[in-house]
Amino acid sequence: DLAIEVAVRNPGPASICLNTLTFQYSAAVLEVQTADGTPVAPIPPSLPPIDDGLTGRIELVPGAEASFNYSGASLFDAPLPRGRYAIRFRVMLVEGPSGRNWAGTLVSDWVSFSILGE
Repeated sequence: DLAIEVAVRNPGPASICLNTLTFQYSAAVLEVQTADGTPVAPIPPSLPPIDDGLTGRIELVPGAEASFNYSGASLFDAPLPRGRYAIRFRVMLVEGPSGRNWAGTLVSDWVSFSILGE
């Protein structure tokens, strides 16, 4: 099984409040493509809970990081065929109802992986 770990680090000089409400939904934050760049559709993500402005928030002090773990099995309803693929983490965050959340896009580099068997 494909195991994915994503670490989000605060490189800035001030603490930030990060809204991780959707981070638990791998299909909402992970993108997969074939070696030629063709997107691979994941299972449809669940609807996240209503954002109350508090749930799912983490405070990251300067230099701190938070890790999130995902399983490839949670992304697809059937195993991927043999081949080369790439995966990345990507999420767009908005300020939210409390007005104190960090807003912007978090995106990782593409990371290659191969499926050798079925």
